[in-house]
Amino acid sequence: MDLGLGIHNQPIGCIGYALKGNHHTQAQLRPVHQHASRIARMEVTVAADLAVDLATREDLDRHHERLRDVLADHKDARYYMISGATANTAAQPGPIAMSFTPQSPPPGRVWRVQWAAIWQANTQAGLLAGSIANLFAALCVGNSPTGPGGPSARAVNVNASDIAVPGQTVPSSINVPDLTLVKSEQQLYFLVGGSGLTSVSFSCTAGVLDVPDTPEALFW
Repeated sequence: MDLGLGIHNQPIGCIGYALKGNHHTQAQLRPVHQHASRIARMEVTVAADLAVDLATREDLDRHHERLRDVLADHKDARYYMISGATANTAAQPGPIAMSFTPQSPPPGRVWRVQWAAIWQANTQAGLLAGSIANLFAALCVGNSPTGPGGPSARAVNVNASDIAVPGQTVPSSINVPDLTLVKSEQQLYFLVGGSGLTSVSFSCTAGVLDVPDTPEALFW
């Protein structure tokens, strides 16, 4: 059994030790495998079945510098709220498409979608009403069949590969699954359809985390 415990010993730069189930009674020093963090480890087994992992100050300095670099990059993340609207002129059951403004992040950036909301009409009834019978929405990422700015909606063909979160009631607010990304060549949009679709206006909003389009940003 190994039990990792964090400590810091100033004279020898010790960063942790582990309890081991052996029966050595004298101190032994032996190297062990190197961590992914590039900290070279040394293990000392002493009496009372205690094993100590050691790292040099240089190893620790390199490790801490790497952590500072990662945290500094994270400062380039920006949170935005985006919105969209459409006036429906399509017959039932649709679906119609409603895009956001802006539709996409700028080149070199990517959106991590955090949440999205959709409702019918910017009126008290539209904002406070319960779910509309037989009306459903899907949040999509891909090639939007409509532009931004609230154009009049028309029936569109559905690209199934664009659908990220299907089967949402209207109105509703949803938490979007982690790592739902929108790249600069893609658009974020809603599909709305069903026998409950009528000739009224719809609105939507979403929260996005705008980060650099780099592999490291996927783990922020």
